[in-house]
Formats: sequence, structure tokens, C-alpha cells
Amino acid sequence: MNNGVVLTASAVKVSSFSFGSGTFNLNIQSCTGHTYQFQYTTTLNPNAWTNVGGPSLGTGGILTFTNSPGASVQGAWYRVLVGP
Repeated sequence: MNNGVVLTASAVKVSSFSFGSGTFNLNIQSCTGHTYQFQYTTTLNPNAWTNVGGPSLGTGGILTFTNSPGASVQGAWYRVLVGP
């Protein structure tokens, strides 16, 4: 139960991100009661997204996602899918 919180694309914002030594880190503000799935792709083909780990449950605080594929992280695109 999320007490009626409705998320739109504008409500999900990156708090910070960093890249170094082949690791990409992304921090977002989460909402309790929603799930967050971190994904990446090396092409912008809509069917080519790959999950990074499993879904995370929102805590109301900052969620940190990490991808460590080494040098292949360069030239990648990332997104976070938000579920109910």
C-alpha cells in the first residue's frame, strides 16, 4: 500500500551518478510501495534492455544502483523502470 502515491515520469529523478574504474553508479529518490528495476543497453533498440540485478523495493530514501561491466559501460544507456 503506497497511500495513494502516483508516480509520473517527472517524479522519478536522478539524485546523482558517477563513473569510474569501469563502474557506473546511479542514485535515485524512491517512494515506498514501488519497485525499481535498473537496466542498461548498448544500443537504443527498445528490445535490447538488460536488467542489472533484480528489482529493488522503494524505501522512501535514496536507492543506489551499480553496474560493473568494465570497459563496456562506456557508450551505454541506462534507465530505471518503476512498478506499482
